[in-house]
Amino acid sequence: MASYTVADILGAVHEQFEAARLVYGHGTDNAWDEAVALVLRVTGVADDEQALSLSVPDSSAEKI
Repeated sequence: MASYTVADILGAVHEQFEAARLVYGHGTDNAWDEAVALVLRVTGVADDEQALSLSVPDSSAEKI
């Protein structure tokens, strides 16, 4: 089983959103902010600078 970090997941989701040429407007206005909001929600990582550690392996990556 591969080990992914939160940063790995964010990068992959961001790339997919960019490639999909999505339209934003319900809380975010770009692919990066949308990826961050969704990935943090799914992984359960807190959305504050003290708790956000992008290099920590995330066991919930299988959900994505």
